[in-house]
Amino acid sequence: MLRPTMVKQRILDVRADDLRALHSRLVLLDVDNTLSRHGEKEPAPGVSLWIEEMKQNGFSLLILSNNTAERVAPFAGKLGLPFFSMCMKPLPFCYWKACRQYGVPHRQAVLIGDQIFTDVLGGRLCGIPTVLLTPIEEETSLSFRIRRRLEKPLRRRYAQQGDGMNRLKGKDETE
Repeated sequence: MLRPTMVKQRILDVRADDLRALHSRLVLLDVDNTLSRHGEKEPAPGVSLWIEEMKQNGFSLLILSNNTAERVAPFAGKLGLPFFSMCMKPLPFCYWKACRQYGVPHRQAVLIGDQIFTDVLGGRLCGIPTVLLTPIEEETSLSFRIRRRLEKPLRRRYAQQGDGMNRLKGKDETE
């Protein structure tokens, strides 16, 4: 349940062909340490162009965040993206709501995020493929340091299963 479908370094490393290979039509995006540094009000360099490229390739994009609407709304507005806030990831409710709203079966959505215990687990609970990214920067709060420490052996294992940039090999990814 903690194994992502694909591992990439940064959001800019995720190509339209990668998403097509996952049969995705709807791209669900985390914010902090995925599209920007944690708490940053501006997207990371290149993110706006990446968003436009994905839209031009026919993908629908939606931000799913555990953060408040006060944090997410201005950020999403800068990217021209709709959003759901206070999602309580890894609980599946916002994932399901997004798929229903866009009329997309779960298997035709993909979640891209930087956390195993929220983004990947939540996607897996819903049968949604996931792309795990390396966080843009290390967070300093105690809760994040604990989560990242727990993630470390899993990330090492995923990196050993390939070059850390490709679709993971092995058993059916929906198991």
